[in-house]
Amino acid sequence: MSTMPVGGVIWQTVHYLLGLEKLGFDAYYVGLLFWGLGATVGSYLWFKSNYIPRALAAFGVIYSAWCAACTLVFYIFPDFPKVVNLWWFDSPMAVFELVLSSWLLFKGLRPSGVAESDKVRS
Repeated sequence: MSTMPVGGVIWQTVHYLLGLEKLGFDAYYVGLLFWGLGATVGSYLWFKSNYIPRALAAFGVIYSAWCAACTLVFYIFPDFPKVVNLWWFDSPMAVFELVLSSWLLFKGLRPSGVAESDKVRS
């Protein structure tokens, strides 16, 4: 367990983010890298599970990886937004997240191909 209360950890994190902002670094892009990496892994798992259409999951993998890659390049080359508009970093991934949410809300999960292949074997 930690010796610091949760509020202290959050306060410390806010200080780090404010320090980055004072250095001229937009703190949004700190979280964007992790969002992109997490969404890439999640989309890959959706792709492998076959619970949603593979095309939708592939779209998520491609554009989540694109978001993470653009953010990483932005860390290294701060002038990268002159080449690629900042809206192109995360907009496709946000569209994927909205479509995926709508799909799950209205269509639900379809049976996994893995579960169906197990039924055929037995």
